[in-house]
Amino acid sequence: MDVSRPPILPGTGGGADPSVGRSSNESPGSSHADRPSNTARRVARLEPERELGTSNDEPATNDGDEGQTTSPPIATPLPRPEPGTSATPARQNRAQAPKGLKNTRATLTISSLNIRGGGSANTRPKWQHINQIMREKEIGILAVQETHLKQTDVDELNDQFCGQLEIINSCDPTQPNAKGVAFVLNNRKTAWDEASTNEIIPGRAISLIIPWQRTSRLNVLAIYAPNAPTENVDFWETLERKWLEDNLPVPDILLGDFNLVEEMVDRLPAHSDAQ
Repeated sequence: MDVSRPPILPGTGGGADPSVGRSSNESPGSSHADRPSNTARRVARLEPERELGTSNDEPATNDGDEGQTTSPPIATPLPRPEPGTSATPARQNRAQAPKGLKNTRATLTISSLNIRGGGSANTRPKWQHINQIMREKEIGILAVQETHLKQTDVDELNDQFCGQLEIINSCDPTQPNAKGVAFVLNNRKTAWDEASTNEIIPGRAISLIIPWQRTSRLNVLAIYAPNAPTENVDFWETLERKWLEDNLPVPDILLGDFNLVEEMVDRLPAHSDAQ
């Protein structure tokens, strides 16, 4: 009976019986004679990945064919953000607002309204309507005339609309239930807590300086001029004199109830205003 011989592997030294000369204590595979060559049994192995930022010099590995080697793919390190900046490029290029300043929008809506009284129990609901209008129309600053508010009334309204509106009022101490001019700031649209005001003529003229677009400041002047022609003339002369004597900054925006018209046809019946 013929017994087939095992195939002769390269590098085994010919057809000698691998069991000849092996002691009983030797385990199979311990002899160099019956091991296949490194070239025939070599299998391509995946080199362990290197951490980002290390050297790109990777050792070459054999792909199983004699004399041919391939290199594993080299991981390209991702750019690391500078300390104190965000990893998002868009945020890196965005100008950072100074600490403590609120980022405001690029556009700001400013309006004016004469409410004809808002300090009594019957007129107090007007402020709820103002809050609704400013929210729906996205008004940032509203100049209000004829507020008829005392300081206690202003404090109560600010408590009522806390987190929504901030009311800054100027009243005439001799007539607290008449006149009155105020700024109503939308807390969602403006840096209301960084605003400053200057009461120029109590109950008639007040200016507001408020941050806008991080680095700019907006100067707004709100007016409630008298209705009587002679008082109206005296008011504008007094305002001009105060501006020159106190060296006040030129306002960027002037608005309010001036109680005057540019053309006669705007009056009913038509007549010109006092010059």
